[in-house]
Amino acid sequence: MVAPWSRMPVWEAMRPGLISCSRDTPIGEAAALLRMHRIHAVVVAEQGRQVGILSDTDLLAGEWRAEDPERLAVMRQMKAGELMSAPIAEIEAGAPLAAAAERLRTLHMARLLVREDGELAGVLAISDIVRVIGGIPAGRGLVSDVMSWGVVACRQSASLAAAARLMTDRRCRSLVAVDRQGRMVGVLSSSDLLPCLYDDQSVDSTVAEVMHPPITVSAQATLAQAADLMLGQRIHRLVVVDPDDPGSFPPGLVATSDIVKEVSAPGGEWRRAN
Repeated sequence: MVAPWSRMPVWEAMRPGLISCSRDTPIGEAAALLRMHRIHAVVVAEQGRQVGILSDTDLLAGEWRAEDPERLAVMRQMKAGELMSAPIAEIEAGAPLAAAAERLRTLHMARLLVREDGELAGVLAISDIVRVIGGIPAGRGLVSDVMSWGVVACRQSASLAAAARLMTDRRCRSLVAVDRQGRMVGVLSSSDLLPCLYDDQSVDSTVAEVMHPPITVSAQATLAQAADLMLGQRIHRLVVVDPDDPGSFPPGLVATSDIVKEVSAPGGEWRRAN
């Protein structure tokens, strides 16, 4: 028997409305939208029709390898339609949340557009599902069961351009910043790089100038505890620390997507008998 919360309809968890831009919107303006609304993606529309999704991950795939200001200036003038991901994946508003989680896991996506009565009504992101996962009874799953073992690190003295290239090469959305002794001193996320596209933040700035303090969780914490922490801090990933040696180099990360994959997989919380 499936857990009762998995039957919740998508419309109860989705975020109503769409934040969108046109295909011709410069990516600098699109990046500013992401920052302003504290979201990770905007819908790209053309003549009233949704044609793609532009996420912070798509922005990182741009000309971050450029070392000279001229190439960066060219990137800032690129259009949303040039970097967006297409096609868009959708789901009906009345579908069960478990079906949405399974679709996200199968398609390796972070969000679905929600359609109701033939019209697009909102967006369901992995973080929205995590709000529901926060109600999972404690003890039914641990961070150590779903976390990614290993982290991608960089020196806090590295430039933002170098950090962005590292994110692109390793296909990750955050880096652990370390000092010369290898001690963790902060975290740099993809959203921290967005001002380089629309503001006067220089790509030559160091990671130390824009990184934020790490939000950590024990590997022995429950998934519910991790989900609550993510929601409270409005972040998508936590640095996992060893409770027996909290000062050591972190063994890994846990992300919202890790939790959703766990509970939506065969035998996961949303398919397990109560």
